[in-house]
Amino acid sequence: MRAVPTLDAHGAEKTSGISCPDCPGVLAASRSERYLGFRCRIGHAYSLKDLIVAKEVRLEEALWAPITALEELATILEDLLSQDRARIPSKRSILERRVAAARRHASAIRAIIEESEPTALGDESEGKQEIV
Repeated sequence: MRAVPTLDAHGAEKTSGISCPDCPGVLAASRSERYLGFRCRIGHAYSLKDLIVAKEVRLEEALWAPITALEELATILEDLLSQDRARIPSKRSILERRVAAARRHASAIRAIIEESEPTALGDESEGKQEIV
């Protein structure tokens, strides 16, 4: 399935292969003479540029969730290691490895976010992205 279905000029909406950035619905694509638009069943509507920007924002938001979870896990385990030394000597190395892995994974995901640059799109006319 293609993300954007083949559309005739001024044709009817066709289901796309793209989910709505704001809800779990699938977007329908439509085309006017020069513009491509997307709308979900709920009514969220996007120009092509707005859709790309919304997808990029959602992607970054989604990537922050595992960073937070991994860093919190590492902090909890570090606190356990520092506060409960007498009760966990046999598991100390396991916990230390898990802390290191969690920190490493969070750092790797953070690097992905820091490397990402938003898709550069040209100026829009009346809030709609021209089809070229």
